[in-house]
Amino acid sequence: MNVTTWDATTWAAISAVAAAVSAIVTLFIARANTSETRTANRSADFSNCMTVVASLSEAQRRVFIASDNPIRRTFEFRELLNLMEALARLINDGNMTPSTQKITEDFLVEAWAYLHVDPALQALITQSVTGPDTYRELLKFAKKRSSRIAGLIEAYRQQNANQTQATSVP
Repeated sequence: MNVTTWDATTWAAISAVAAAVSAIVTLFIARANTSETRTANRSADFSNCMTVVASLSEAQRRVFIASDNPIRRTFEFRELLNLMEALARLINDGNMTPSTQKITEDFLVEAWAYLHVDPALQALITQSVTGPDTYRELLKFAKKRSSRIAGLIEAYRQQNANQTQATSVP
């Protein structure tokens, strides 16, 4: 059979085979791209986690370092609360990747509970409120997780009581 004598059915079959081969190649390329995208997303998620952890650690460190200067401590504490507010907003709006959200949520729950155990920190929170919308997202976040926070507050108070007892025993 000569190429010039092939009929329409033969050309249609050749075209169908070529289309099938093209579809299979495209499928393999798409699968490879999906795998690479997943890997890139995991890498970005890990990077986000590390950035959040570093930012929170740095903010906490600054509050601790400024403890001997009341004006500086108040400023740094407000900066920490503003960071917590921003992170609470991202969680409340569902704009975080799963791993980053889990780490951030756990931190915010623990930090918010701890802030409510220490009377000096509670006073700083009160002083930091400048209007009805101050820390709105943080309060919304805390309300949704109130039972976890309440349990931690109790645990922290018990831990503080045990430490006080241990230091006062001769």
